[in-house]
Amino acid sequence: MRAGGDRAEVGFAALVLIAQNPGMDIDDDYADEGEPTLRVLPPLLLLSAQTRCWKCGQPVKAVALAAHALEEDGEQVGDPADTADMLVLTDVDFMPPEVLHELVQRNPNYSKRYSHTAGDSYFANNCDCGTFTGDFYLHMEPGGAFFPTTVEEAAGITVERLAFKEPIDLGAAWGSGTGDFILAHARVIDAPDAQGPGSTA
Repeated sequence: MRAGGDRAEVGFAALVLIAQNPGMDIDDDYADEGEPTLRVLPPLLLLSAQTRCWKCGQPVKAVALAAHALEEDGEQVGDPADTADMLVLTDVDFMPPEVLHELVQRNPNYSKRYSHTAGDSYFANNCDCGTFTGDFYLHMEPGGAFFPTTVEEAAGITVERLAFKEPIDLGAAWGSGTGDFILAHARVIDAPDAQGPGSTA
């Protein structure tokens, strides 16, 4: 799997919870605490899939972001016109509030966690029991929610094309290598119009 971004090699297995913010207002500065490291070219894609909490075993709806193309350090990676492949984003620590809103709508437990390994906080999927489900588990482990190894696993992923029409700055790493396989078998749909700058709403 090809990867990019300053934090692409950061491990997620030792991420632990420092503080939860269940009553967070996603219109405040919570989403803007990091720094943008890349610019995603539209359309912005939202992935969702079912996984299970490694601690309690109950189902968890995991979400992630992806794109057909992005710009990093002044260079374009991928092709917006190549809708048969995508770059999957991980280790996200900065996003506009309207993008965070789309993720939280689909997984209300999606929030920032602190990593002792990385020494920083990242947005992550969380179980109702409070257990963190790290990006390493979801994206790097074969058979993980966003690392399918069979057609059946890929078919369990939903890819939504969000309605943002302008490039979006994010703080994230990215990886490639499974995007074409996911898109070949996943359910791909157009999401309802997003709210906020760059949307059609």
